[in-house]
Amino acid sequence: TAEVPTDPMSIELADIMIILKPKDEWTTAEDRFDLIEKMEEKLAIIPTVIFEFTQPIQLRFNELITGAKSDIAVKIYGEDLAKLADYGNQAAEIIKEVPGAADVKVEQTEGLAQWVISYNRKKAAQYGVSIEELNSIIRAAYAGENAGFIFEGERKFELVVRLKESFRNSIDLDKLTIKSQSGQLIPLSEVAKWEYQEGPLQISRDDTRRRVVVGTNVRDRDIAGLVAEIESNLDSKLKMEPGYSIKYGGQFETLEKARNRLAIAVPVALLLIFILLYFAFGKVKYALLIYSAVPLSAIGGVLALWIRDMPFSISAGVGFIALFGVAVLNGIVLISHLNDLKNEKDMDLLQLIKTGSTDRLRPVIMTALVASLGFLPMALSTSSGAEVQKPLASVVIGGLITATFLTLVVLPSLYYLMNKNKGKSSSKLIPIVLLMLFSFVGFNHNANAQEQNKEPDALSVMIQNAMEQNPQIQNAKLRIEQAESFKTQAFEIPSTNINYQRGQLDGPEIDYSWNVQQSFGNIPANFRRQKMASAQIELAQQDYHLTKKEISSEIRKSWNEWTFSLKQVDFLEEQAKLLKKSMEQAEEMVEKGESGKLETLSLSGQLMSIENELIKSRKMLNDNIQALKQLCFCDQLPNSATDYSRYNWTSSLDSLTLDPAFTQRNEQQLLAAETNIKVGKAQYFPNAYIGYVNQSLQNVTGYQSVQVGISIPIFYNGVKGKIEELKIEKDIQESTLDWENNERNQRLISAKNDYENYNALIDKSTSMMEELDDLESSSAEALQIGELNFYEFVQNLTALYNIQKTNLELQKEIANISIELQYLTERK
Repeated sequence: TAEVPTDPMSIELADIMIILKPKDEWTTAEDRFDLIEKMEEKLAIIPTVIFEFTQPIQLRFNELITGAKSDIAVKIYGEDLAKLADYGNQAAEIIKEVPGAADVKVEQTEGLAQWVISYNRKKAAQYGVSIEELNSIIRAAYAGENAGFIFEGERKFELVVRLKESFRNSIDLDKLTIKSQSGQLIPLSEVAKWEYQEGPLQISRDDTRRRVVVGTNVRDRDIAGLVAEIESNLDSKLKMEPGYSIKYGGQFETLEKARNRLAIAVPVALLLIFILLYFAFGKVKYALLIYSAVPLSAIGGVLALWIRDMPFSISAGVGFIALFGVAVLNGIVLISHLNDLKNEKDMDLLQLIKTGSTDRLRPVIMTALVASLGFLPMALSTSSGAEVQKPLASVVIGGLITATFLTLVVLPSLYYLMNKNKGKSSSKLIPIVLLMLFSFVGFNHNANAQEQNKEPDALSVMIQNAMEQNPQIQNAKLRIEQAESFKTQAFEIPSTNINYQRGQLDGPEIDYSWNVQQSFGNIPANFRRQKMASAQIELAQQDYHLTKKEISSEIRKSWNEWTFSLKQVDFLEEQAKLLKKSMEQAEEMVEKGESGKLETLSLSGQLMSIENELIKSRKMLNDNIQALKQLCFCDQLPNSATDYSRYNWTSSLDSLTLDPAFTQRNEQQLLAAETNIKVGKAQYFPNAYIGYVNQSLQNVTGYQSVQVGISIPIFYNGVKGKIEELKIEKDIQESTLDWENNERNQRLISAKNDYENYNALIDKSTSMMEELDDLESSSAEALQIGELNFYEFVQNLTALYNIQKTNLELQKEIANISIELQYLTERK
């Protein structure tokens, strides 16, 4: 805790160290992030407490180096502590909405309880009491005041007096008295009052500037991309007064410093490699030739990061530096051998290249293979530190693959072009090699841009959130665990029987007999129960997959309903504004006598109809918002909705078939029912047992025997009835599954037909929508110049309104059909 005065931790924080078991003994979590999620779920029931999960040594180093334990520290600077706390809380709410931000907490700067005593100076002056005397009385009562000294021999002790502890438990100024100037004792409450207030809990500063820190950890996302999105959201949503500013620290600050160092280290490393190549071969053309391995190896490194879905990080940057050094080795091996052959043997250039490439094929492959295999354990690592090792190793392995291709294919070709005709064409080839090299210049910038511009889709985030919290999905996952636990119980071994007898067993003498008997149960039934358990596990896994598919489809449909409701409300509000403006013009014309009241009544009726639909649409919007929140288990929705991107199914509509997952699940359910029947039939088999007997007969000990036998079921009626019941149950399931399969096929056929029909309609509607603006403006101009009266103008507006409304409804319907097709087919 923060009881040590020199500790940087504030007083409301505490470090709790948890010692974990070895990872191979974990039973409830697969990795560190899964464990953190489960711990957060269990600790969420504790109110008013915020938990942050990190490594014990790491958090201390982060705090001492960057001033924050979290991966990202959003530091808000300013003067007023209350405003800093308010801005910090606002920033925390904004950051919580950003995907990838976890353990968001605000540095506690307020909430220190304190008793404040204030004096009535006018009354104190009337009684002739000074403030110093009042302070002395209160200090003596509660804190203690020096009343003199006590001497014991040569030692001197201060004598401090204060109230007894029972009187100090509460502040009661009526019980304290003070002498006035006239000598009268008056209660302290006459000249003072006390009240409970909350004061600053701590005041943190950076370079003499007050600040508050909002800490955030990073989950399943790169730090730089997350900071970029946080910065964008705070700039647009957090409005602060002049004099208040934001700075980003934590590991992100360390990352930026390391990236700046890499911006120097990478060019220096490349320059040193080129200089060493020039010294080795003595010619610029050969140095450039081997140096061309750098951009091609970089391509392989970037592809490796992209394939493994890893961002460009500092460890990846270090991997590129290592890669560039290793990549040129193969080129050196090949080019040096070709030059040796050229100097030693009088050989045709093509024959020289073929001979040299053949001679160095094995060394080139072995050089790349040894380096790649050396990094392979790091690339596949899942233990602590894997987040640093995997990008580095992936870059090196991917880069060596493309660099080896260069050495074996591209490099001999470039060598031939550079040396044919006694080098006359080498000057033409140098610009090509230089172009390959300079194409690498924008690599680091592009990698960073890709990293920062990676914006997650809001709908995908909602679906992912539902996958983690939806009770149906959680129950499906629990059923998998339940089936797995049943498999461990499938092989049943009955209890061991131990018997002992003593007495007149075979005559008047006292003898004994003891035996041990172990039954192995119905062995075929045990094996069949294991097969049944395996079938149940597979069935539970397929149910889990289909449940996720169904929930995702429901969320997509709810998202589509929400976006349609938003558009409909906006559209109706625009129509209402337009009609109100037309109403004002109509009323002016009625007052001038240029028109009758029929036009205004027509407009009023149209406006009333629009406002009625607007009320219904707003209610529908609220209902859709609540439904979407409930489905995706989120408290807030995005500020703006993006249309659900429907696929263009036209080209593949005829070839669409039902997702095999549905059929596989049905087949698996029938297989599980069949294995259950086989378990029932296995009850016909006998139970085997083995035993051992040791006894004495007529006081002669040591008689032993072994028993081996089987217990055969003679009465089969119960077993036979159970098997018949299981067969009937299987027939019921088969009939039900056939009906479900036919129903899904009918849904697919219906969705295909609906898509064709609505797709044709929406094409017509889209072409009509392109002409609406011109029709609307031309109707308004015709009204102003008198070519149209208000009645005709209202008819035009009604027609335009119906076209726009129909277009919205068509967009909604075809999106729903697209979602239905996506659910029924394999399309992701």
